[in-house]
Amino acid sequence: NKNSVKGQFAIVNKKNIPKSWKIKLLGEHNLENISLAIETARKFGIKETVIKKVAESFNGLPGRLEFIREVSGVKYYNDTTATTPEATLAALNLFKNKKGKIILIGGGADKNLEYGGYARVVKKYVKALILFRGLASDKIISALGKTKISVEIADSMKKAMEIAKASVKKGDIVLLSPGAASFGVFKNEFDRGEQFNKIVKNLKKHK
Repeated sequence: NKNSVKGQFAIVNKKNIPKSWKIKLLGEHNLENISLAIETARKFGIKETVIKKVAESFNGLPGRLEFIREVSGVKYYNDTTATTPEATLAALNLFKNKKGKIILIGGGADKNLEYGGYARVVKKYVKALILFRGLASDKIISALGKTKISVEIADSMKKAMEIAKASVKKGDIVLLSPGAASFGVFKNEFDRGEQFNKIVKNLKKHK
C-alpha cells in the first residue's frame, strides 16, 4: 500500500551504496539520488553486477559537479551551472581534502551579487584562480585584495585551460565552477560547460 512504499523509501540513503563501489558523484544530494536508483533497481530484480557497472560509470547530470575525466593524475570537474558565489562555495566545500590543490576556473558577467564570502573561501582552498573577463571577475579581484594565490584573466575557455595546464600537478583538481553569469564570453552556461568538456576530453596524458 501507499504507506509501505513510503516506509521503504524513507530508509534509502547513501549507506545503501556498498563501500567497495567506486562512485564518481559528489555531494549529498547526488549520493542520495543514486542510492535511491540502486535500491529501485534491486527491487526490480536487476543483477547486482549490472547495477554496480551503471552506478560506477554514471558521472552525474551535465554541468552539475560532473566528473569529466582524469588525466595524468589530475581530475577535471564541470560545474558550469554554478552561476552564484554560493553554488561555487558548495562545490569547494566538497573538495576540502584537496586544500591547496584546486585550480578554480570562474568569474564572468555580474548578476549584482556579493563576493566577500566567496573570496575568503577561495583564499583558503584554491591554489590558482582563473577568471573570465567580466564585471563579476572585477568584483572577485577586489574582494580578494592582497593574496598569495595566483589570479589570471582569460578571454576564452581555450586560454583558461592553457593557464590551468601550465600550473597543474599530479593530485590536483581543475574545477570549472564560475559563480557568475556566462554572457559576454559564452552563448550561455551550457556553451561554457561544453567548451570545457571538449578541451578536457582532448587533453593528452603527460609524464
